[in-house]
Amino acid sequence: MNYIQTETNGQMMFTIERSKFLMIPSQLVGFHNFDTTLETTKSGRDLFCFKGSLDENFNRTCSVCDRKMHSHGSREISLRHLCFGSTLTVLKFAKFRLKCPHCGITRQQEVPFQAENHRITIELFNYARDILSHGTYTLRQVAEITGLDENTIKAIDIKRLKEKYTVNGQTLIKPEAYAEYLGIDEFKLHDGHKYATHIIDLKTGHILWIAHGKKKKVVFDFIDHVGLEWMDHVEAIACDMNSDFQEAFEAKCPHIQPVFDYFHIVKNFNDKVVSEVRKDEQCRLAKREMWMLPGH
Repeated sequence: MNYIQTETNGQMMFTIERSKFLMIPSQLVGFHNFDTTLETTKSGRDLFCFKGSLDENFNRTCSVCDRKMHSHGSREISLRHLCFGSTLTVLKFAKFRLKCPHCGITRQQEVPFQAENHRITIELFNYARDILSHGTYTLRQVAEITGLDENTIKAIDIKRLKEKYTVNGQTLIKPEAYAEYLGIDEFKLHDGHKYATHIIDLKTGHILWIAHGKKKKVVFDFIDHVGLEWMDHVEAIACDMNSDFQEAFEAKCPHIQPVFDYFHIVKNFNDKVVSEVRKDEQCRLAKREMWMLPGH
């Protein structure tokens, strides 16, 4: 099927009835499909391979000397596109390499429908980002739905989160709404001995801060980020038995009441009290049984 043709006679001829097919716009401006094959991937999934070519009328102006560049070879590339149900799709076409005969600068032909830094189309990139924004599926599930690998989905999600929560991909955006109750906890990174700490709004569940480490500096950096005026609206902070967190909040914001969560209180009681009593009782019973044996 010619992916961007609207006339019926411009469509690729099929051996079965035309009424069994839908003629839909592809949103692939500049791509001309001249052949379509059904193939099978290594994993056993069906794959539509759309073979075609790009528009030859594209910008050939040199960005350095502003003169016309000449074709200097080409190479075939493949871009993943939106799935048709469970069937994967891929676009295959030749991309020209251009060279300026005056200043020697070379560059590749631009592909208007290719997502930046990925071998996928913009339509597939936006589709994956929309699914991720719902927050319902894991990265692995989104990878299965779109037919992409998990690393690509992870890169798309990181880009989405940076655009939403950071300024220029670096600094977190200051929270617009005030929070009454905060929660802070550390978590282990990659099964190693490195930790990171996150701070959330307990009412909304929104993540307000994530940083490497689990020391006082994490709290101090968060307070510097939101400002003391913002912290004046916070009434309490839920944390575990990490004394660094408690001391840091008390040093900067003495009005905030630290609250130890129920889980860590019970866990601490079990570790420090119940476990010790159990060990002492086991030792006592073991000695008693030993003295009750014949010969003692």
